[in-house]
Amino acid sequence: MHQPKHRLHSALWALIAAASLIGLLRSAATAAAAPANRPHIINLGAQLPGRIMNRVVVIHNPGAHALRLYRLSTSCGCVTASVSPHVIKPGATATLKLRIITHLDPGPASISALLLGHLGKEPWAREWIIKYVIHPMLVIPPPAHSILSTQAIDLGHIKRRRLAKPIVLNVYRGNYLAHWTKLACRCNSRELMISVKPINSRHWRIIIHFTTLDIVGTHNYRLRFSFLNHGKPLAYHLDEALEFTVRGTLSLVPASLLVGIIKADSIYHRDITLWSADPAITPRFIGASSSAPDNIHIQIIDHGQKARITLTPKAKREAFPGRLTFVVQYGKQRITMHENFFAYILKRHGEPSKKLIVPKGPPRVIVIHSNLAK
Repeated sequence: MHQPKHRLHSALWALIAAASLIGLLRSAATAAAAPANRPHIINLGAQLPGRIMNRVVVIHNPGAHALRLYRLSTSCGCVTASVSPHVIKPGATATLKLRIITHLDPGPASISALLLGHLGKEPWAREWIIKYVIHPMLVIPPPAHSILSTQAIDLGHIKRRRLAKPIVLNVYRGNYLAHWTKLACRCNSRELMISVKPINSRHWRIIIHFTTLDIVGTHNYRLRFSFLNHGKPLAYHLDEALEFTVRGTLSLVPASLLVGIIKADSIYHRDITLWSADPAITPRFIGASSSAPDNIHIQIIDHGQKARITLTPKAKREAFPGRLTFVVQYGKQRITMHENFFAYILKRHGEPSKKLIVPKGPPRVIVIHSNLAK
């Protein structure tokens, strides 16, 4: 009489045991598959700021179905990636190419690349995390009453009479492990004369002399630091922008040219004039040039009273910064004046992006190299 009930309990316990067994098997399968889906770490160790490195990863398809890749993305614009071919046959491989530009700020960095696809009908994903730590070759503390970024030394506003005295920058050895015994520095302009005075093995003074006092407005120079080990130069150079604004009785109106957002097919015009605090002197433009002569044309009009700026985007897209240079006759003086400009050029409607996420075609031969200090 109780046998059917006993059989019911036995069958119930058998079902529970089977369900538990299936759950355990699924958990085991998930645990076994989990390591394959974990991010792959690419540890680059200690690196210099702003260096370009290339890394290549081989992707193998061990499955019985084709692996079709459809999306490749990166977490930062400092790393670009491409993969080929975008369809990997069973047992075949593909090549993932990573181009990395290291950050400028000291300290640890972590960026990633994510590749998505389908292995047969099942979703497939692979992530690579690129880690490194930035150690600078040189540390440049901010001069008195000025601001320093990782990309530029900003001296702020300088009175014209201050140009008669040299500007001194103190620089110190960074914590990047490279052997060098001498520091050199040069400028891309003849308006500055640079000398380096060693204080000790970890401290130098950069002395900047102005070769002309006839400069007014915003100025941007490029300082290049070179490192030598017993007379032999290292492959690495450090480029720093030196920025300042000279105040005087003469100024450009507007002081900077913020073009803003413009379409790729449009043409931008703007007139720049001169303002003099001395009503007895009438300044006039006698020469002008730009850092992008193919895209920006400068025409002197109204007998030198105005400079007409014409911007034609042509092949330029997205952010477009640069500098305008003017030569001005101010009484008996010829003064060089600079003005920065910035524009953002929109793409044409339907114009493809230059960055191809998943390129098609046969695999390419890629040379792996790293531009590090040697």
